[in-house]
Amino acid sequence: MKKVYTSDVKFESFVGNNVTIPGWVKSVRRHKNTVFVDLADSTGFIQTIIDKSKFTHEFLSLLDRLTEE
Repeated sequence: MKKVYTSDVKFESFVGNNVTIPGWVKSVRRHKNTVFVDLADSTGFIQTIIDKSKFTHEFLSLLDRLTEE
């Protein structure tokens, strides 16, 4: 996986690609079919939108244990 900073995402398209963002979870909001995760690093922050129907049970189990900072 390519290491990417949040400031890089604003200028390049990473949709459909696996990337690593070295940072921390700023906040997590869970809804029925969607999870919003705000990630922060030294260059800024980015919001990820996770559609639960597109991921495995194993990944969703990890997502349920995700905590802030």
